[in-house]
Amino acid sequence: MAHRVKKFQREARARARPTPKSHGGRNRSAGSKHPSNRVAPLLAVAIAIMALAGVALSLNRGPPAVPEGSAPGAVAAVPPGYSVHNGLPHPERGNPGATVTVEAFEDYLCPFCKRFFDHTEPALLAQYGDRVRFVWHEFPNEQTHPFATKAAEAARCAGDQGRYWEMHDALYSKQGEWGYKPDSPGHFQQYASDLGLDTPRFNQCLDSDKHRRTVLEDYRDSQRRGVSGTPTFLVNGRKLVGAQSLQAFAQAIDAALHNAGVTAGGTSGGHL
Repeated sequence: MAHRVKKFQREARARARPTPKSHGGRNRSAGSKHPSNRVAPLLAVAIAIMALAGVALSLNRGPPAVPEGSAPGAVAAVPPGYSVHNGLPHPERGNPGATVTVEAFEDYLCPFCKRFFDHTEPALLAQYGDRVRFVWHEFPNEQTHPFATKAAEAARCAGDQGRYWEMHDALYSKQGEWGYKPDSPGHFQQYASDLGLDTPRFNQCLDSDKHRRTVLEDYRDSQRRGVSGTPTFLVNGRKLVGAQSLQAFAQAIDAALHNAGVTAGGTSGGHL
């Protein structure tokens, strides 16, 4: 940087030298003094220093500030039927005040997740009633399940209109219809229409990726909690991984009820 300052000084001195006498012109003696002869070098040096300071400032400027409210996990509004965990909104089904909470970490194209949806979840809700609630976590594996993330966004867009679980159920019930197909978003829009949603509003939500950040942050938060695949479940914190039997869920729920001092009345005896 110092050599650039000296260069500016040399150029300034060159500009300040007396102009040679021209034919018929008037020559100012070399010893005569003029204010511009003294000001020009100083002005050039000042400009050089300011320019170099500007370069240094631009090189040391940090990343742009994050807008207020846009930090990961920030929740602008929580729709009805959602609860907040680690700063993220999660849909829940069942009694919000239930003794037992089953957290499900799932992917809409996971075959074992669909098996839980088809058979295990309705049986548990029928058996345990308002003693159990289910909380949903998004864990889409985009590498092996194309459009799983977009499906999770579609459910969230339906949730904006109070119909999250209806879209959730449609996505699982019709998994073979939309899964692994390039026109999957078109199917999601059709399901929204079938459910009687405000389709322009739904389509705008889906096309704008409104909920993508929430879905991906939910995925990362689940990883931080030790989830690595689907389906994974936490029954009052007790982990169940993979295609678990109905008996395994019943035993975990009965144990949780027992620990809470509530009569189980479940099916760990095997009659589910």
